[in-house]
Amino acid sequence: MRRTGCPARVLRCTGFTLLELLLTVSLIVLLIGLLLPSLNRVRQAGLDAKSLANVRTHVLSMTMYASDSNGSYLDFISPSADYGVIRWGQYVQKIVYFQQPNYWHFAMAKKYYGGQIASNTFCVPGSPPGACTTPDHLGMAGYWYSASFLAVPEYWNRRTREGRFQWRGMRADQVLFPSAKGLFIGGWPMLYADAAPDWRIGSDVGFVDGHSDRVTPSELLPLESGGDGQYYEMSIPVLHTKDGVRGRDVR
Repeated sequence: MRRTGCPARVLRCTGFTLLELLLTVSLIVLLIGLLLPSLNRVRQAGLDAKSLANVRTHVLSMTMYASDSNGSYLDFISPSADYGVIRWGQYVQKIVYFQQPNYWHFAMAKKYYGGQIASNTFCVPGSPPGACTTPDHLGMAGYWYSASFLAVPEYWNRRTREGRFQWRGMRADQVLFPSAKGLFIGGWPMLYADAAPDWRIGSDVGFVDGHSDRVTPSELLPLESGGDGQYYEMSIPVLHTKDGVRGRDVR
């Protein structure tokens, strides 16, 4: 009767010992540890590339809007009113004049984004849940439209800022430095600083001339102090450009 298991002529069964298993597991863990940083860098590079593509899309859409509006950029809330109302389906919300940079997509989505208010292009890739509009949360866009296109250049200088009568939409032909004047910026990192440690590395900006770039704080020119004087008291890059459309955002 032949035994099952090891052949008769083999002195012992071959197999992994406990030590060999531990060494194999340790080697796998070591390789994973070496590969993870590279994988994370590849993933982040992919998110960065997608974000730059998103912001270029928004610049193109706003350029198309200006072309369709005799050269004027978006301005959909009356400056003489205390607030405006945005609607989408059953969603209704009051916003003040200088909240347009956060809610611009409500005025643009139907014609320029195929009616998709929750389009992924409105969200900065990798942003935390609730940071921008989703089908279940109709909130701000993840990319912010520059407030400097909503008031005359004199409003964006404390020496010449006088008041509400300076609020109105600007025209494309009033921009003096299209390659250095931002039209959009990825905004959520400035609200979610704890979740976005990379903000100090830079934020994605779409410029009037159509190009987009990752801009670091050291590349930004000084901002107009005091924010927009209505909604934001703090000054935010690209949104509150000194001298408005006559100014530049980058060196």
